[in-house]
Amino acid sequence: MKTIDVPPATCRTCGKLNDQISGVGHGHSAKPGDLSLCIQCGTLSIICDDFSLREPSEDEAAYLERLPDVIKARAVIKAEAAKRSGNFHFHGVRQ
Repeated sequence: MKTIDVPPATCRTCGKLNDQISGVGHGHSAKPGDLSLCIQCGTLSIICDDFSLREPSEDEAAYLERLPDVIKARAVIKAEAAKRSGNFHFHGVRQ
């Protein structure tokens, strides 16, 4: 995973200031056109040519929100957010 500094951008959902992007996978570096997720809330964005972020179109969002890797990543982000806020609950099967 490679992390690069990018122009500061405030998440349009939670207000977190994000100024770095990390590529996912061995040696992967984020590039224009890639998907970006806010590390605090999981909001989807698309990386622009200048590494600013834009909101995905309705069609892009509908497609991206169905991808298994996006669903998993957002679940992890939301679980971590719940831990930070103290609203973390364990769910499981009774034995």
